[in-house]
Amino acid sequence: MTTLRIALKLFLALFLVFLFNSLALAKPVIKVASPPCERIVPLIYMEHLSQQGKLDFKVEVKPIKADMIKLMIASEKVDFMAVPSTTAANFYNKGANVKLIVVSYWGDFQVLSKKEVSSFKDLRGKKIIVPRQGNLLDAIFKYLAKKNGLSVKDVKIEYGCKSPVMVSNLLLSDKIDFAVLPEPFASIAVSKGKGKIKRVIDITKEYEKVTKHELPQAGLIVIGEKSNEIIKEFMEGYKKAIEFVNENPEQAGNLTEKKMGKFYKIKPIALSMKYSRIKYVPAKDVEENLNYFFNIILNFSPKTIGGKLPDKKLYDNFTNCRKNE
Repeated sequence: MTTLRIALKLFLALFLVFLFNSLALAKPVIKVASPPCERIVPLIYMEHLSQQGKLDFKVEVKPIKADMIKLMIASEKVDFMAVPSTTAANFYNKGANVKLIVVSYWGDFQVLSKKEVSSFKDLRGKKIIVPRQGNLLDAIFKYLAKKNGLSVKDVKIEYGCKSPVMVSNLLLSDKIDFAVLPEPFASIAVSKGKGKIKRVIDITKEYEKVTKHELPQAGLIVIGEKSNEIIKEFMEGYKKAIEFVNENPEQAGNLTEKKMGKFYKIKPIALSMKYSRIKYVPAKDVEENLNYFFNIILNFSPKTIGGKLPDKKLYDNFTNCRKNE
């Protein structure tokens, strides 16, 4: 009986040691969400690195539809999310516990056509499809059209398409002559068009020419309260992922295709990196740039950013974070 008790105690001691070591070695799981667009590419690479044990945390990437963003933020079911900067401002202005920590996408909008045009002025009298009315892309297009001397009547903007994929298909089927698309959908349309569809106007370059500013299109938000340590570690991993995507577009495209399925082919993803202007910049370092951009949006589509300019706490990354224990 004594021997049995000793054996049981020894077993219990060994089990507790094993359990303690397992808990000590367990890595925190960071959940990240993004709509299925190019913003998801560096996140997928981070997930790949974490699966190989090359990060101090595990990354789980959840592709979501645009209409799920509100629910995911409200429920705080994910820790970080890749979204347009206007979305970050919108939810922040509405009281959501979000912070814009990184701006990483600096414009990827293109006017596509089978026709020969070279400037906004060439669009006078033309009909052009924009995916959604009132969103970021719509506001920027209208702003640039006005800056080029075109009124609402000069350019016939049509909406009604719920996704860039639908716009791309209309362009490919010859049902429309002009479309405004972001990457990677622009690259997908060009690839499928087999030389017939071309990028005729680079909206990002036009924005930079008119405003003398870069276009802070999208980035990364943190949702809810997180420790400073987790935020900093994730930002460092995200920075490395962006560097990898820029330097290895085909490998990034390969990983994206494996994660996202047949729609995201390696070639269009790799090609889209060339037109995407992806670079890592902490949001707090480009507050002036963001405010300039938000002022434009405020004049053309105020609801897009919640009806007002966000205050500086949107970019003050570590103000309301839980202190490290």
